[in-house]
Amino acid sequence: MSAMCKLVIVCTWSFFGGDDRLGLVVFKVLKCLRSMPIVKVIGAPLVSLDLLGAVRGADKVVVIDALKLGLPPGTVCMLNRKALSLLTPERHAHGIGVLEAIFIGYAIYNDMPRRLVLLGVEGERFAGEGLSESVRRALPLLLRLVFEEVLDALLDPPSG
Repeated sequence: MSAMCKLVIVCTWSFFGGDDRLGLVVFKVLKCLRSMPIVKVIGAPLVSLDLLGAVRGADKVVVIDALKLGLPPGTVCMLNRKALSLLTPERHAHGIGVLEAIFIGYAIYNDMPRRLVLLGVEGERFAGEGLSESVRRALPLLLRLVFEEVLDALLDPPSG
């Protein structure tokens, strides 16, 4: 992890299609940020503990994912680390995955990001072609929240 990197954005998705490809869509939109040393954008369709090397040392990690929380489809959620620790694996779209890997990192490393946020959209269908209409309509709000996180990282004074 570069010492300058303050924010890591992890976009996760599965290859089953439907709303589970939300992270892939956001990952493609965020291509423009990949040249910024203060922000690292990672696409994580398949998760392993190797992901921890990419997030260690950052101030904050933001995970982008489709959700299955029982909310109305298209609902945009922002959950912090405390709220995420209360979720069971079946309460987000991928089961064991990015969040579990990150929580393992918190248990074994002392240089994990101080802040963890999940930005997600409640999915409607998790198979088939393309995003559902409700998730498509939620994309502008989700992207606004992502870019607010980027601006916070740019405008915050350096830590340390």
